[in-house]
Amino acid sequence: MQKAGFRRITILVLMVCFSISNALIAQTAADTLGFKWKLLEVVDPTAGAKVQFTPLIPAPSEFTSWNFGDGSTSTTDSIAIHSYTTVDTFNVSFNFKINSKDSTITRKVFANSAAFYDRLDTNTKATYVRIFRSAFLFPQNDKLLLANMRFEWSVNGNILSDNNFDSPFGQYPNIRYTFENGGVNTVTLKAWNILNPIKTITFTRQFDILPNPITGKAQFTNVPNVFTPNGDNIFDFFEVSTNGLSRLVFKVFSRSGSLVYQNQSYYIKWDGKNDNGKDLPEGIYYYIIEDLDGFYENTKGFVYIFRGN
Repeated sequence: MQKAGFRRITILVLMVCFSISNALIAQTAADTLGFKWKLLEVVDPTAGAKVQFTPLIPAPSEFTSWNFGDGSTSTTDSIAIHSYTTVDTFNVSFNFKINSKDSTITRKVFANSAAFYDRLDTNTKATYVRIFRSAFLFPQNDKLLLANMRFEWSVNGNILSDNNFDSPFGQYPNIRYTFENGGVNTVTLKAWNILNPIKTITFTRQFDILPNPITGKAQFTNVPNVFTPNGDNIFDFFEVSTNGLSRLVFKVFSRSGSLVYQNQSYYIKWDGKNDNGKDLPEGIYYYIIEDLDGFYENTKGFVYIFRGN
């Protein structure tokens, strides 16, 4: 007979599962609206920037206008190119109609030829590892795509030396970087046009990299209590964000206390299979995460595998 306590846990976890799924669907729908922007080449990046704007709205939405944030507007082209005469940050608004109703989406745009984006590495979600990408949005690090633009990265004032094309093409516009230390780190990208090489521009951002060993051990955050490894690419993995430097021991036990999965790695990404590579049945499992290097407090808890097949 199933214990009442486990029935309560199962009901609670299922409620969480369905609420997360609904929230994700709603968020996905919202994320299809908006616009993207990328930089275009200018001869003198210190005098301004040129930006291309592209709508990301589904049919049958209707383009209305752009407000570029510097007093200029456009009602002619949905895919617009605008030249800024100063290097600054602007609030750009994209106006459109959807279901005959007026809608506006506003985003910050960095009119700076050295601007860059950052994100976690989606393969590891390690907090010490970042993907930095020039806002020119070159699809890859191909020197033929650079045209006349050149780039140089530095971290905490030190120019990086291992992200270079062959001379004279400078450094890659897109890099994957692993921070050496937690805490506040400063990343700067310098850009220039070889037709006017003395006119260089920089863009600097600070990142608070966690955990920071100086301030003590950190707690694992956003540890999932349910995931759905059914191949639909939505919550298919039990993933925990780590710094990518700690050796982590991850153990999973069945409700009867049997060890069904164990792994030691710098990352935690579990697909719901046992040590023999077989799918574990739906249900509640108990996990333990131990940090062998002392960056994190050890943690434990329950996770529900919901396959929905």
